[in-house]
Amino acid sequence: MFYGKILRTKQDKLEALEVLRELPLDNVFEVIIKPFKRNRSTRQNAMLWAIYNQLSEQIGHDSDMLHVYFKSKFLGYQEAELFGETKRFTRSTKKLTTAEFADYLTKIMAFALEHGFVIQRPYDW
Repeated sequence: MFYGKILRTKQDKLEALEVLRELPLDNVFEVIIKPFKRNRSTRQNAMLWAIYNQLSEQIGHDSDMLHVYFKSKFLGYQEAELFGETKRFTRSTKKLTTAEFADYLTKIMAFALEHGFVIQRPYDW
């Protein structure tokens, strides 16, 4: 059984309470309630790739390589054990909140400007 929902309205909260009331008492369940944080937007992601494409044209490395570089530089690594081996992976930008992603974009733009690259902002941000 899985129940996951963003509780926006009073009705949403009442429905969640009803789900809790109906849970069988002979099982153990985990309930997690935390503030909702929106993940990065499609527009933010499009802006990121537009910046990568501009940098790519200026330095001669493809956008995917730049993506890995900037993730490692500004987001760091996480470790995971897979098939008995511990490996380091760059953090994903997909799970960043909109605020975290905006900070990430700002760091990339600042880095580019500090290193003499010209980046046209794809749109207002």
